[in-house]
Amino acid sequence: MFLKNVWYIAAWSEEVPVTGIFKRKLLGEDVVFFRQTDGNIVGMADYCPHRYLPLSLGRHEGDNIRCMYHGLVFDGKGKCVEAPFSDTPPKKVCAKVYPTVEQDRFVWIWMGDDSKADPDLIPSLKVMNDKSWHYIPRHLVYKCHVQLLMDNLLDASHLAFVHASTIGGGDYHAKQIPELETFDWGVRVTKKFENVPLPPFVKKVARFEGNTDRWQIFDWHIDGYQLILNSGQAPTGTGALEGNYVDEAFHFHSVQTLTPESENSTHYFFMFAHSFTDEQDRIAKEIDAQFAIVLEEDKVILEAQQAKLEEYPNHKMAGIKSDLAVSKARMLLEERMQKEAGENED
Repeated sequence: MFLKNVWYIAAWSEEVPVTGIFKRKLLGEDVVFFRQTDGNIVGMADYCPHRYLPLSLGRHEGDNIRCMYHGLVFDGKGKCVEAPFSDTPPKKVCAKVYPTVEQDRFVWIWMGDDSKADPDLIPSLKVMNDKSWHYIPRHLVYKCHVQLLMDNLLDASHLAFVHASTIGGGDYHAKQIPELETFDWGVRVTKKFENVPLPPFVKKVARFEGNTDRWQIFDWHIDGYQLILNSGQAPTGTGALEGNYVDEAFHFHSVQTLTPESENSTHYFFMFAHSFTDEQDRIAKEIDAQFAIVLEEDKVILEAQQAKLEEYPNHKMAGIKSDLAVSKARMLLEERMQKEAGENED
């Protein structure tokens, strides 16, 4: 159903409190997170192995978590370190612990083969910590399969219709077939538009008037369903599409990652950062307000699509010319899933 041997984002760092327990369903499994006294985060299956009471109903005690049914206490490695009924805790009673790493403002989790959980495989998202980029973190849950949201992010042509009043700006999105490159890690989709109108979402923050030259470069990473977007706009004819940027040009950087919650629901972690040096907070809030509308526009479309697919489970979606990036990404993902399935059989 999902790739398992990859690092997924489980939460924004600030979602896991210093004290207390944080719960989230990931890849169909409930997981609890708690911080130890040194700040490290533990990710643990949300059940006590004794009588399967959810540990999310338990109590965070320093470096450990206590089940509030019979009082068993488990440390950050899942070992039972205290049992009220015995001076010697039962050695065979162990909680399931997932490899968990906090990096670049995210909590990453590995839910596959523990022996393959190499932290060096976690992608470096340096922009998340770069103070020259300003953004507001967001997390949403879409009631759709992760692949539908993946398709949506790779398909910029829908901007012309779903997002006509926000980030679209014109039907040029639908008319242009993007440049597509394939790599071991995924695909790169490049779109460049010359002399087009400013889209509505930037009109309030733009530093120039008139038409714009606009670029969008999407890097889609199969591991962890990650989209890294480099985009921007500049006054028409000033050389931005060739890599020359005048002072009035503006750049955006977006990190968008997907983690399956279940077969038909998906966690969507989203940020859209700007590098404006003036009025940073105001601009970040203005952009965030615009993207709150954008995300809801997508949510309506994708959840309606999911419902219709469930109504017609044996039908296949038709393909069109603008599906090139979507089809390639799906093919690469299927190859990875088949490879992982074969490794598990061995």
